[in-house]
Amino acid sequence: MALDRETQRERFAQVGFLMRAYREAFSEPGRRRGLSQDELLQRMAEVDESYDRRFSHATVTRWESGATRPNVERLRIFGKALNLSEIEVDGLIMLAGLAPDGDTAGAEGDGSLLDSTPADQTVPSLDPIVVPNPSSVGRGEAKLPPLLNATLGFLAFRVLLPTLFVVASGYALGAMGWNDDWMPLAYLMITSLLVLAQAFVWTDRREALRDFYWASMFILLAFPAFRYALLGLDQYGFYRIGDLAGTHVPHMLMLLVAVVLSGLSAMVFQLLWAWQTSGPRAERSVLVRATWAVLPATLLSYGPVIVLSGTAVWVQSTVAMPILVGVLVSLLVIKDPKTNPDRAQCRFLLHAVFTIAIVASTLGAVTIAMVYWLPDLRMTLPDHNLMGPWRIDFDHLGYTPEQVMKRLDAGYMWYSMCVFAYMVAVVGGNLLIAVYRLENKTRMGPDAVHSEAPMDPPPARDNARSGLLRSLLPRLTLVAMSRR
Repeated sequence: MALDRETQRERFAQVGFLMRAYREAFSEPGRRRGLSQDELLQRMAEVDESYDRRFSHATVTRWESGATRPNVERLRIFGKALNLSEIEVDGLIMLAGLAPDGDTAGAEGDGSLLDSTPADQTVPSLDPIVVPNPSSVGRGEAKLPPLLNATLGFLAFRVLLPTLFVVASGYALGAMGWNDDWMPLAYLMITSLLVLAQAFVWTDRREALRDFYWASMFILLAFPAFRYALLGLDQYGFYRIGDLAGTHVPHMLMLLVAVVLSGLSAMVFQLLWAWQTSGPRAERSVLVRATWAVLPATLLSYGPVIVLSGTAVWVQSTVAMPILVGVLVSLLVIKDPKTNPDRAQCRFLLHAVFTIAIVASTLGAVTIAMVYWLPDLRMTLPDHNLMGPWRIDFDHLGYTPEQVMKRLDAGYMWYSMCVFAYMVAVVGGNLLIAVYRLENKTRMGPDAVHSEAPMDPPPARDNARSGLLRSLLPRLTLVAMSRR
């Protein structure tokens, strides 16, 4: 009879914990105690060579966190690889809910499965983005093609599609005359909505953090155009090229820069995270690995902003981009399977993050209002960057100095409120949700067997096996620990 979903998740987490304990306690004469995850796979490949081709370090992490459903075949190969006794392997099979008793667990084949979930199906969880392990290239079937396919798919749907839209819609608006004040704003807003829809509506669930990072970086690169859109100018000074002033081309070039830079940053982040989660680097602190994956990718976009834009834009980028870096690093740490705080720590973390979000949002709103209302803070024009200043011909633009300042004030509010809303609702909201769900992950994590909180009573249909299973877990845990 099938187990209920909650019981299955608990069983998978407990089996994963024991698999990790057996791996770390493994010893043989003449070698150090314990196995790395790659070494475990190598030993399992000696039993079944398919494990050398099908699985990677990231897959073992998912086994040990309970994120994927164990099956009889895997547990038997795992037992042979680590020289476990038949009683220990049968105990793991029973604990996973794959057999009702020891006799059935000892039977050959998979005919004793008690639930109909396909083997190795992912259990809904909050695991970090899983990318193929580049270190496995050259070991049987290479792991590079899936990563290459993911990269090509990202280029096609997250870079090429917005690029085509920016060019096509830009020329469409140019054909309409590009002589209305609403056109630059509509151009920027519709393009941003397309990017957000791709990232959060048609998202790739396996690469959700990459898409979140890509959309957020695009917003931070493109939204500064709101400051000068009502004047027909752009923050990079493309309007100075030839006779482009007063046409759609400067805004089209600005949006193309945002699409390309955000796409490159997201791909670099994905590749760096794959590299950081492979080989000996995977044993380092997740905070260190996350920082080395996010920070270089962000600098790839931050550098051109510093060089091409004026003071007002890169100062605000200096504030917003570190916030994005901090949130993304936090998400990677929270979603790592090894991050398993207790419930009290989860509650404290949730309260701390919520308090910080409230304080930061309040300070941000007050700062925006002060900059707008204080008369001594003059709005800056896009008339300089690190390569030098230039002169803006207001007669050619068709505005008086008073009209220019009013439009700058309006553009500042457009930019500030849009960025503020995105950072609070989307960036901060993602972090709060991840912290809130961390407590549920903790209950399902591999360390849950150490929790002192009483477990819910098993359903009535499982009463026949409840006594055996309650005694099975501590016995297996003691056996695993005794090998240390």
